[in-house]
Amino acid sequence: METYQNANRSKNVVIYDLYGSKKFGKDGKFILNAGIYNITNVKYIPWETLRMFSNANVNNMVDKDGNGFNRYTAPGRNYALSLTYEF
Repeated sequence: METYQNANRSKNVVIYDLYGSKKFGKDGKFILNAGIYNITNVKYIPWETLRMFSNANVNNMVDKDGNGFNRYTAPGRNYALSLTYEF
């Protein structure tokens, strides 16, 4: 494979995230963090991932026709929630 043979698998996308945090409790010692990432659930392969398919690298997870690239897509819509206590 040539270095840029798979460049067409990368596309321009805009990813929207929504996240925030809130302190609460006595003296604000508890911090709640929450987020929704990739809100529009866009499917894409990051360029950093495609770069590993240069002619210097051999990867047996993708065949010469490109079957198997879907395993390298970035995560779709995902959520995160955490609670921290500062002492």
